[in-house]
Amino acid sequence: MGAKPLNLKKTQRFGWLCIIIALPLGYFSLTTAVDKARSKSWPAADAKVIQTEAYKSTRAGAYCFQLRYQYAIAGKEFSSTRWTLTSRVACNRDKRLVDAALEQLQPDATIRIRYDPTDPEKSFVNPEDVNFSDVFYIVLAFGLIVYGLFVPRALARKTTQHRSDGALPNGSGLS
Repeated sequence: MGAKPLNLKKTQRFGWLCIIIALPLGYFSLTTAVDKARSKSWPAADAKVIQTEAYKSTRAGAYCFQLRYQYAIAGKEFSSTRWTLTSRVACNRDKRLVDAALEQLQPDATIRIRYDPTDPEKSFVNPEDVNFSDVFYIVLAFGLIVYGLFVPRALARKTTQHRSDGALPNGSGLS
């Protein structure tokens, strides 16, 4: 029994699907990584804690907290809930660490934040480094684009060559 014939249309559709998935994945992963890298040099400002909220995450089994803070840049007031550039919550499995953080983050406490000078509404408390998952998703998106662009074309050329060598369209090779 021979190999199953290649369905070129399905392969091309799958290639397009890979590209369609890769473009937003790559865009968001790349912009997040660039923002994380750039945010290290963003200016710092003082902010006032407005509200804190602690809870236990039932899905993750961790203790989490959120905060809302207010700050002024060039005389304009802003408000945010971002703990890091990519997250609004901070979680840890050790409740004591979360309680200790909340003690320092009581309403009316002053904290240091970083804000994007080109978009002062974008701010956070705790800076993040570009990490493995950022790089992984960028590489994955690039790989999906390469696959989507080149693999269906290579398979189409291979199928066309087989047909020009006398093979039947179904790939049986019988003459």
